[in-house]
Amino acid sequence: MMRAIKQRAEALRTIARLLPAAEVEAQRDGRSEPAAEDLVLAALALPDGAARRALASVGCDPDELRAALAMQHADALRATDVAGDVDGGDLPEPAEPAGVYRSTGSAQELFQEATRRHREAGDPLTSAWLLLVGAEREKGPLARAFVALGLDRDDVARAAASEIHHLETGS
Repeated sequence: MMRAIKQRAEALRTIARLLPAAEVEAQRDGRSEPAAEDLVLAALALPDGAARRALASVGCDPDELRAALAMQHADALRATDVAGDVDGGDLPEPAEPAGVYRSTGSAQELFQEATRRHREAGDPLTSAWLLLVGAEREKGPLARAFVALGLDRDDVARAAASEIHHLETGS
């Protein structure tokens, strides 16, 4: 019982760090609501370091993923011909998140799946859960960024699962 209470409290602390950071990630890209890829980028900054270690184990630096995602967003804007100067970067500084939390459907799906799976497993909610679920996405900017980086999504998912297991067992 105490373990469950402790894990729930830790999950709430993780969520309190994750969601505002995802909003900032979206704002950096000029979007008002975070998407799945913003949650993954925010997860890479969580103190547990599990997602960062998982990416490193497949030869990817988080900054490379960020750059690949930025390119995916720029390409999407160019494709819709509404981009203007997507490389010019005259975006405002990210605002401090405030008010009711809003996100895209992709972010909601990723977050709900990661939290459902961590609860079912009885494991702490770590950054690796978000990377795992993000790597399993077959479509969208995150999947395209992995391809652009030459990464196999299954390898990324296995690396994230390995980090989850490592944190769970302490080995």
